[in-house]
Amino acid sequence: MSNSAGQGGDSQSAVQRFFDRRAGHFPEVGHDSAGPLQRAASAFFRRSLRLRFERVFERIGPLDGHSILDVGCGSGTYAVRAASSGAARVVGIDLAPAMIRLAKECATSNGVADRCEFLAVDCLTYQASESFDFVVAMGVMDYVADPAPFVTRVIQLTNKSAFLSFPKSGGILAWQRRLRYRRKCPLFMYSRVDLERLLNAVAPARFEIEPVARDWFVTIRGQVM
Repeated sequence: MSNSAGQGGDSQSAVQRFFDRRAGHFPEVGHDSAGPLQRAASAFFRRSLRLRFERVFERIGPLDGHSILDVGCGSGTYAVRAASSGAARVVGIDLAPAMIRLAKECATSNGVADRCEFLAVDCLTYQASESFDFVVAMGVMDYVADPAPFVTRVIQLTNKSAFLSFPKSGGILAWQRRLRYRRKCPLFMYSRVDLERLLNAVAPARFEIEPVARDWFVTIRGQVM
């Protein structure tokens, strides 16, 4: 695993502060910038976000009656889409209170607040009263210093399938992110070998890895299939 920011200090607190400050500066999937050059740049750098968003809902299929946990829910993009597509219960958790406020506003404006719950809490300490049919953790592992217990906890909360993204450690987009995040927020990237080593330790024979633009898209089978 490649670490571009180091693990000194409280990396979790650094991530929380970073996303609290940046809340509102992460446009939703499908956001169009004003000009053609800005739109082209956005399409290039955000292609992975769009592809993994589409891949999650393709893999889940019909959502009617299912429960979803969105780990690192941010401004609520996945959670609101799940609730709008018929999920019976959606819970979104995030370290950053500012992101939770945005997610609640998004659910309210889309008329699905009655099926959504948003909590400012760490996945490792989240005291769930239930497990969920599907767990989504997109754009989260980028900021997790110790991934094994985190992924293990995600699996414990999953009945059917969990979907996670891991940023690739190679390529121009990885280089660009390292520069952009330097001294701002811890950032952790993975080669395929790194990722296979991690997943073989926590979910042997239960995972699938696919390359999706700048990320690895991982599916892990849960406790009940």
